[in-house]
Order: sequence, then structure tokens, then C-alpha cells
Amino acid sequence: MKDLAQLALDEAVAAGAGYADARAVLEEGESLSVQDDRVEGVERSATRGVGVRVLVDGSWGFAGTARLDREQILAAARHAVAIAKASATAQRRAVRLAPVQVATGSYTTPHATDPFDVGIDDKLELLLAAAAAAHGEPKLSLAKASFDAWRTTKWFVSSEGADLQQTLLQLAGGVECIAVGDGEVQVRSYPNSFRGYCATGGWEDIVALDLVAKAQQHAEQAVALLDAPYLPPQTGTLVLNANQVALQI
Repeated sequence: MKDLAQLALDEAVAAGAGYADARAVLEEGESLSVQDDRVEGVERSATRGVGVRVLVDGSWGFAGTARLDREQILAAARHAVAIAKASATAQRRAVRLAPVQVATGSYTTPHATDPFDVGIDDKLELLLAAAAAAHGEPKLSLAKASFDAWRTTKWFVSSEGADLQQTLLQLAGGVECIAVGDGEVQVRSYPNSFRGYCATGGWEDIVALDLVAKAQQHAEQAVALLDAPYLPPQTGTLVLNANQVALQI
């Protein structure tokens, strides 16, 4: 992918850009879900593209493409330059870039195990074990478990000499315990609602959640809520933790 970004950059400069940069992006995703003792969904996806930004006679132009053959990359670079030239005809004030120190290097989200290197069967085994553990509470109606991962790799090059690569790993996972009784439904999720824990990191962060051990505890809480007494009306101070505050604002 980096070679495609470099190809776009070189073509933009050749077409007349005073400054140019190009970014290539590869986004990969994986989503797994189970309900009770069955697999509900397995999905893997990947999208990629290249974007070119240029400065011509003090005006910006941009073009991008998801079609990564050589001719499409070259066409996108030339299109960006054409847009910048067209923008210059209505220019009120020329853009001037501040001097910057040329940046080179790479960054990868700190992790021990890339979640995309772990087999799907191993991930499903963990999710099914968590759902089974939740059903250790016999009155539980439904148990769900899920895992999501995203890996975004970016390559950036500029006519000033910048050369950067960035790989970001994001993942999420959790269990949802649903109890139904007497016309009422109660749900307890661990560690959060909306498909659980979400952060940057590696597969070890999902393992550390200890989903199997926590599943039955939250199943028992969901069932207990069916018969829990209502809190009497009162005036007081409500303290929200960070996760709940994030949902409210």
C-alpha cells in the first residue's frame, strides 16, 4: 500500500503540485457473536483506498480512490491537481504552509497478541464458554457474547519528506445476560452495554476480562433484578461512574 501512496505523490508533484501528500489506508474488521449454545454471526471485512492532497498556487485540491490499479491512482493524483488549479481561480488568499520538521517513523498499538492472529475457532470457543457459564443460573432466559476487532493501517508520505506508518488495533468484547419473568425483562451486561469493553490493545485484553468467570455472576444479578424491590422516591445525590457519564453526555 505504501508504494501506491508514493506513486500518487510522485504523480501529483509531476503534475504541478507545489506541495503534496498521499495517504493509503487499509481497514480490517472482524465481528463474532453467539447466543446460548449457537453461533449467531461471523463477519470479516476489509476496505482500502488512497487519498491525495495537493497545494497548487496557494489553493488546495483533493481526490481519492478505492480502485487501486496504477491508472486509477495516477488519475486521482492528476484530478487533485486539477481541482486545486480550479480552486485557485476563485482564491481570496493564498494558503501558505508553516515550516515543519520532517517526520518519519512508525507506530503500532502496544499489544502482545494481534487479535487477527488468533483463530476464529479459538475466539468462538471463548464466547460459547461464556454463554454456557451464564446459563449456570438456571432461571436465565438468554445469554449472548460478542467480540469485535478493527485493525487500521495507514501510510503517509509527503513532498517534504514525511514517511509515516501507523497501525491501530481496537477491540471489544462482552457478555449480555437476559432474564424474563412476569412480563418483565432485565438485562445485565459485562463489562459494558453496547457489545462490551472497547479499547485499543491486543487479544490479551479480552482474555483479561475473564468473561467465563464473570458471566454467571451477571446472570444471577439479572435474575435477581426480576424480584428486586423498587427504590422508594427520594431526593439525594447520584454518583455516576465514567462509563455511565459517557452515555449521558
